Amino acid sequence: MITKKCDSFAVVSWILLVSVFISISCSPSLRKKKLSVDQINPRELKDSVDRNFLNLQTLRGRARLQIQMKDFAYEANSEVKIRMPDSLFLKIEVIFGIDVGFFFGNREQFALYSPQDNIFYTGSIDSLDLSKFFQIDLTYDDLLEAFAGTPVIVPGKTTKIALDDGNYKLSSVTQNGLHRYWIDPDKSVIKKYQFYDRTGTLQIEKHYRRFKKYKDIYLPQIIQIKKPAKNQYFSLFYTSHEVNKNISPDEFQMNVPENARWIKL
Repeated sequence: MITKKCDSFAVVSWILLVSVFISISCSPSLRKKKLSVDQINPRELKDSVDRNFLNLQTLRGRARLQIQMKDFAYEANSEVKIRMPDSLFLKIEVIFGIDVGFFFGNREQFALYSPQDNIFYTGSIDSLDLSKFFQIDLTYDDLLEAFAGTPVIVPGKTTKIALDDGNYKLSSVTQNGLHRYWIDPDKSVIKKYQFYDRTGTLQIEKHYRRFKKYKDIYLPQIIQIKKPAKNQYFSLFYTSHEVNKNISPDEFQMNVPENARWIKL
């Protein structure tokens, strides 16, 4: 009799356990969201990505910077300060802590100090050739976007949305070529970007990985930029982030030696 009671209790317990598991598995809050291109249009997708970008006001952090080319490789630590919408300050130092230089820019002007040459460069942002200083062919917007980790979608003449490995893939055609974005449907962040010119050549590819949430903002800890046609690779690995904390204008000042040579470009 004791054995039968134990067997009956085990059967009932097993039935209850299976019932609870089925109930949890079927719960709408825990069930993985089923994606459909019919659920969203390109404008809504762009707006959802922009909302994350617009929440960022300031960023202070430290990151390891790697630049690789066919016959050149460079690695350094960087101190990063950003005030949106367009101000970027970088202090770059080699791995052993020796200062390499300072850079400040916005969409109007830039200033850069190179201690190796003891030269302080200034000029309008349009005169800045980043390839001379960072050994990689990037625009200022590319540089700001990389360090901020908040890429945006470029509106196109025609756009379409598809599904690709659990992400939305948005393709946008502009007069310059084809832009492709892989967007996380839950975080509304761009995980991958590609740009093909009008000849169909892949000019640039960007990857954003290991996202971390800071209140209402998702920021990647790893940013990688590839320019395959030129064998250029830019990688950024954040080790710390401070988001939306006050950064005074004084923090963007450079300590330039009095004997430095000044060159206006």
